Amino acid sequence: MTDDGPWTCALLVGGTLAFIMHDGGHGMVAEDWPVYLDYLETNLAK
Repeated sequence: MTDDGPWTCALLVGGTLAFIMHDGGHGMVAEDWPVYLDYLETNLAK
């Protein structure tokens, strides 16, 4: 999988949200957003 294009970004974001919402077990709460956005900046900026 390449790291360019909207589909890859959508997959990364969708997978992360799925992890936070389901595998994480607690769902998305307000405190998660700064951490999540920092994760996106770090991983999508590559």
